[in-house]
Amino acid sequence: MYENKSRGLNQLKLRIMINKLEKYFIGTGEVKGFVFSLVKESHNAYLYRVQHNLGTDNFYYEVFLKQTIALCLDFVTKQFSQTEFKEVYPKSEAFGNCAWTFRDSERAKSKFYELTQEARINSLLSYDIKLATQRLKESKSKVD
Repeated sequence: MYENKSRGLNQLKLRIMINKLEKYFIGTGEVKGFVFSLVKESHNAYLYRVQHNLGTDNFYYEVFLKQTIALCLDFVTKQFSQTEFKEVYPKSEAFGNCAWTFRDSERAKSKFYELTQEARINSLLSYDIKLATQRLKESKSKVD
């Protein structure tokens, strides 16, 4: 579970809770009986080893971007929490878009590192743009 404490406009402490995916679990539904084992986790991605039947060498790897959804407080009225969230494993339709399957562990690790690196670059670019915008505003105010 991850906890993030931040201050809002009114200096109120907001406590956000995020339930992380399990390190090891047995699938249900479409993947009933499949065994999922966490191999790697980054700030934005997961790499799991998936075994068809426990005790066999029949396995593959799934790499995917983290996805977080609000916890449902009441299914009837469809009320969702604004402070409690959970990470979810991608559904089958997500594969090829934000999730990928690999038989080879090295290709899976490569995709995992690619996703992690892309997120870092995007984060740095976003920070650089914000910083440049702030500096431009400061320089304009000095000229005025």
